[in-house]
Parts: sequence; structure tokens; C-alpha cells
Amino acid sequence: MLVLTFHPFDSFFIEDSSYQVVRTNGNGWAVRTQNNKTIILHKTIGAEIFPACRVTIAPFGQQVKISFQAPRNIKITRSNIRDEDYNDTLCMPNVTERTIDQILEEEFLINPEFFQLFLLKCFQSTLTQNATVTKSYRSVTQTRSGGDESDVIILFEHGEKAYALLIENKINASKQDKQPERYIERGISGIRGGLWDAFETVLIAPNSYIEARKEHDLFHNYVSYEHIIQILEITITDLSRQKYRTNAFSEAIQKKQQYVRLPDIEDVVEFVGQFTTDATKQLKEIEISFDPPNKKIIWFYISKNTYPSGVRIIVQYEAVVAQFQSSAFDLLSTEVKNAFEKEGFIQQDSKSGQSTTFRKSVAPVNCLMSYNDQINNMQRCIDIIKELDDLILRELTSSSQICS
Repeated sequence: MLVLTFHPFDSFFIEDSSYQVVRTNGNGWAVRTQNNKTIILHKTIGAEIFPACRVTIAPFGQQVKISFQAPRNIKITRSNIRDEDYNDTLCMPNVTERTIDQILEEEFLINPEFFQLFLLKCFQSTLTQNATVTKSYRSVTQTRSGGDESDVIILFEHGEKAYALLIENKINASKQDKQPERYIERGISGIRGGLWDAFETVLIAPNSYIEARKEHDLFHNYVSYEHIIQILEITITDLSRQKYRTNAFSEAIQKKQQYVRLPDIEDVVEFVGQFTTDATKQLKEIEISFDPPNKKIIWFYISKNTYPSGVRIIVQYEAVVAQFQSSAFDLLSTEVKNAFEKEGFIQQDSKSGQSTTFRKSVAPVNCLMSYNDQINNMQRCIDIIKELDDLILRELTSSSQICS
């Protein structure tokens, strides 16, 4: 005999059939089958209801004890969820840029006051008066401007002119190369193609993202998530809808704060500057490229020696990498590849097969620690760069594979 104690809504299984214990209206007990049939539990229930099993019940306060009499080959189990597991939570996916795009587009279309206040933030003029949204697009490409994608395009009319807002939305993703300039190119292309008479480009993002990029980007306008939340609170009277909208933007701001990379710190920029200075003194044959506005601890070392197109040497905070892209990889002989392996460089092919990386790791470099405390690590990094550059030059020269 097997005796199990159940709370209301607990479940058990007999073989592959599931049953859920529930209370009846008369304060009795019942079980609900997986096909939603309810069986009232009396003192004894026979095998005609439960397969090859006789069930006896005994109420026990707010619980019920159920005794199962069945052959040993009948498998009877209860759900493995314990009482302490009942305080469950839902793990919801993080809010994405697409979520923000959709909310923004919907408010532009159904909330004229929101649209006017958003325009006021952009244009700072009387253009916002009597402006009427005519169309909206999300994740839209323009065929005549290289096929690049705008996150949101809002078309509106003011007077006799058609205007466009070309909106780029960022939570925490890195800026793409010349992205603001490409937005402007799409705006000009739209004028020439008769899509609109005038346009403005807009970057929307958490304020911390905007402040880090504003001095270096070329968007016409910048509107922070924090400001959008204020506009939503002013213009939405339905409190449920307002809460849903503002929570989405708040979650996106929090996501950005959680995502902030350690290199976004002034001390780290100083660290990189010191390393760049020391490496430049020791590696006169190496051109060092570093982009301080991005504050990313990735250093590109481009040898001034003449290599096949596509060869480059890269130093990251944790490894030194020589990457041979497809155009150069085809020129490397087996002897050259073997030479890399002999010197301890590990070959890694990309999943697409379009590039090969030869990597030699160095001790991890913590950019939040003092540069002087890590001078040995950094010196080893510099030594491997020199070693790699010499190896490429020697092997390609001996194989007569140097080309312009």
C-alpha cells in the first residue's frame, strides 16, 4: 500500500494517466482527469475508475490522505513540486529594441499629443502645430540608398509639405560604422525619390547612451528614453496603458545599465593610452589604431610591412590574433600554416569558412587594475605582436607570396 498526502491542486500519476486533487463545493474531495472529467472521491474507489488500483481516502485537515492498493508493477507517482516551490516567478524575456519600436509607432499613430511633444523635442519650433501623421514604417529599407534599414520612419504633413522622421533606436548595441551618415543619405534619397520634401534623423536611446555618443555622432536630434517616459505620463490618461508603456522603457534603461561594459570608465581610457604609448615606442614598424570615443579595449595593430590583402594583426584584452581573411588565406602555403602551428599559434576557422584566425593567448589583462601592476602582461603582449609580425614577414618572403 502506498499512502500520499495532497493539498488542493496537487497532482499524481498512475502509469501515464494524470490526476489533479481538488476540493468540491460540499467541502469534499475529487480528482480531475487529464480529459477534464471530475471523479468525486468517496471513502473507497474501486479499480473500475483507477486502472488496476483501489483507492481509499481520509481527509486530513486542509489536506487529504490517499491510499493506493495496486500490484507492484503499477507505477504510482506524485508531482515532484514541493510546497516550498509554490512561490514561483515568471522569467520574462528582456525588452528589445523591436518592443520599443512597436510602442513608439503605436503612440505616434493613436496619440496626437504624444507625437506633437516628440516633434517639439526634435524641431523646437512651430512645426509641431497641426502636424498630422500619414504613414509609419518599422524595420524598413530603401532600395535606392544601399538597402540599409531604418528602425522607424514616420511620415507626417505640415502645411503643404511632407516630412519624414528617420528614427534609430538603441538600447545597448554598438554603433555601426557611419550609421548617422547613412541615415542622412537615406533621407536625401527619399527627397530625390519623391517620398518626402524634408526630413530629420533622430536617435532614441537611454540617456547614458546618448551622452556617451552625442559629441561624436551626426544625428540631427537626440531623444532619451527618460524624456519619452515623461511624454507618455503626460499624454496617456489610461493608467493601465501608461504603466505598460513606461515600464517597457524603464526596463530598457535598466537593461542598458546592466549592460554597461567595464571599459566605459575614464581610468580604462588612461590605461589604454599608456599601453598605446609604450607599444608605439617599441613597435615602430606597427601602426596602432585606437578609437577613444568608443572606449572599447580592442587595439588593432596593422603592420606597415606589405602583406596580402586581408592580413591584419589584432590585439584584444585577452589574446593576440592574426586574422587571415579569405583573399589572403588562399595564398598561404601548407608550409606557412605549419610554421604558425610550430610557433604555438592555434588555428581557428570561422563557421562560414571565409576566414581563418591564428591565435596565441597571453595572460588576461584587467583594464581596471593599474597599468604598472600589469606591465609584464602588457610586455608579453607587445612581444607576441613583434613575434607575429616577424613570422608573417619571414614565411611569406620565403614562400615568395608577398604581394601588394
